Amino acid sequence: MQESWLLLLLLAAAVVIVVQGWHLSRQREIAGASQASVTREEDRRAAAHARGQRAADGEQGASGLLERAGYAVLERQVRGSWTVRADGNPVTFGLRADYLVAREGRRYIAEVKTGRLAPRLSHGPTRRQLLEYSAAFDVHGVILVDADAETVTHVEIEPFDRTACGEVAAHRGVSRGVAALVTVLSFSVGVVVGAAIR
Repeated sequence: MQESWLLLLLLAAAVVIVVQGWHLSRQREIAGASQASVTREEDRRAAAHARGQRAADGEQGASGLLERAGYAVLERQVRGSWTVRADGNPVTFGLRADYLVAREGRRYIAEVKTGRLAPRLSHGPTRRQLLEYSAAFDVHGVILVDADAETVTHVEIEPFDRTACGEVAAHRGVSRGVAALVTVLSFSVGVVVGAAIR
């Protein structure tokens, strides 16, 4: 009988040891995952800081690049606003462009970009930002500055002819939205081809 109790006690001790071992192993896994998460967040912050510093350095050096390209820098960090209507109600957005420059009596907004994608007109957010600036600021056009490649691109944005787009769409049975999309895509392709030819 005593042997049974001893065997039962040994079995219970073995179960406790296995459970405690599993529990310790699980705690180590959780701690490791937590540390990996902290490391990933630190890496993300460091990368974001490096990108921000690179952008600030690129923007700082862009004034010399613009001047060498024949533009006079009139103002840095130019504030502006743009009002749109949402269901008839005005909604105003504050904007800040990198530079206001002039050449041959004409004024332009210059936007400075760094990195692999942002300086390209094929990059949607950059293209939309330039379109927004051309609509919001009282200027003759926009300039895209690639600070890394040290290039200055004068971007011409054709005015959107809603009447012609609507007539073509109505004639072909195409919705205005599709016609507008085709127009924007055509503009984008034209800008990319124009930049490539330069």
